[in-house]
Amino acid sequence: MGANETKAQGKRRYWLLVIPAAIVAAAAFFLWGGRKAGAGYTLTPMGISAELDRDSATVTGRMGSLMLRANRAGVQAVTAEGKAQWDIPYTMTHPYLLTCGQYALVADRGGKTAVLLRSDGMAVWLAAENTILFQAMNENGQTILVTQEEDGHGTTLYEFDGSKLLKRRTYEKNDGIPMAAALSADGRRMVTACLSYTGTSLTSVITVFDLSASGATLTDRVLGSCRLEGTLVTDLYYIEDTCIYLADNRIGGLATEKGCEEAWTEELTHRIRAAAFGKTAFAIALGEGLAGTGTEAEQDVLIYDGSGKKLAGKTMGSITGLTATDDVFVCGVGRSYTALDRKGNTTWLYDAGEDYRQVFQLAGGRGVAAVSTEKFVFYSITERTEEKG
Repeated sequence: MGANETKAQGKRRYWLLVIPAAIVAAAAFFLWGGRKAGAGYTLTPMGISAELDRDSATVTGRMGSLMLRANRAGVQAVTAEGKAQWDIPYTMTHPYLLTCGQYALVADRGGKTAVLLRSDGMAVWLAAENTILFQAMNENGQTILVTQEEDGHGTTLYEFDGSKLLKRRTYEKNDGIPMAAALSADGRRMVTACLSYTGTSLTSVITVFDLSASGATLTDRVLGSCRLEGTLVTDLYYIEDTCIYLADNRIGGLATEKGCEEAWTEELTHRIRAAAFGKTAFAIALGEGLAGTGTEAEQDVLIYDGSGKKLAGKTMGSITGLTATDDVFVCGVGRSYTALDRKGNTTWLYDAGEDYRQVFQLAGGRGVAAVSTEKFVFYSITERTEEKG
C-alpha cells in the first residue's frame, strides 16, 4: 500500500495575549531556529528537476532510489540526477501506482490490465479476467489482484514472471465485500479482509491462508479467521512476521504463522488521516476525533513496531503528507517537512518555498525527491549551518 496521499485538518495555535512585535519576532526566531538547529541536517536544492506531464491522471511514487510517474500513456522511472532510467508505454484511463521495495505495480483502475515492474526496467504484463478493484504486493514482486466477478469477487495471486499461482472466488452474500489484502515477504501467507453488513451492524472478517506448494500446484489452505465486530478494516500490511491492520476505530497486529491470532490491538480516539509503512515500523497521522472523543489528538503522529510497541508520539500540527522509506518517515505540515526515524528522532528539517504534493527520502541515502504539480525536484541532505546576523 501504498501507498500514500493525505488531506489534513489540523491544529492551529493562536496568541492569546497582545505582545509587542519585537518580542514576538524574537521568540519566534528562538523557537523555530532552535528547532531546526537541533535537527542538524536540512535539504539543499541540487538544481535538478524533471518535468511532469500536466495530465490530471498522472500519479507518482518511489521505487527504491528511483521516482516513478505514470499517466495515460505509460510509466517512466527517473533517477536522482533527473534523467529517465526507462520508459514503458502503457495506455491507461485511470492509472494506479503501488510500490514495494524494488518492485512496482501499475494498474488501470476500473480496467482489466496491469504491469509489474522491477527497478531495472523489466516489465511483465498481466491480463485480469475481470475489472480490477484493488491490488497488493510483497517485496519479491508477488502480486494479488482483486477483481469484480459476475456473482462475487476473485482474488488472484501472480508470481513476478506473470504466472498465475492461484485464484480464489468469494461470494458477497456469504463472504462479504473484499476491502484489503496482504502477502507476507516469503509468500507463505496471504491475508484478506472482507466487510459484511447486516443492515444494523458491520463486521470485518480477516482470513489467513497458508500458501504451500504441492508438486506443481499451489494450494491455499485456510489457517484461521478473526471477526472484528463494529469495525471497518481498510488496510493490511506486513511488518516483518506480523500482519498489521488499520481500521476506522482501531489498529492491531495479527500473528499468522499458525492461524489468525490477534497479537495486539489498540483502540483509537481519532480517525487515521494517513499511514506509512517502513521495514520494521509504521506511522499513522491522526485527524479529527471520533464521536464523543474531542476534536484534537495530544500527539498526532504515532510510530509503532510490528509487536504493537509505541516507539514515539509526536505533536506535529496539521499533517498534509506522510511517506516512508525504510524506517524514515517524512511528515509534511504545509510547506514544512520533518524526517523522523523509527524512534521519533528528527533527522532533518526543511521549509520549502513552494507547495509539494509528496516528499520522499530516496533509498540508500541518495537524497530527497519532492513532487509538485509540474515536476520532481531533487535535494541533497546536508549538514545545517548556523545563520549569522
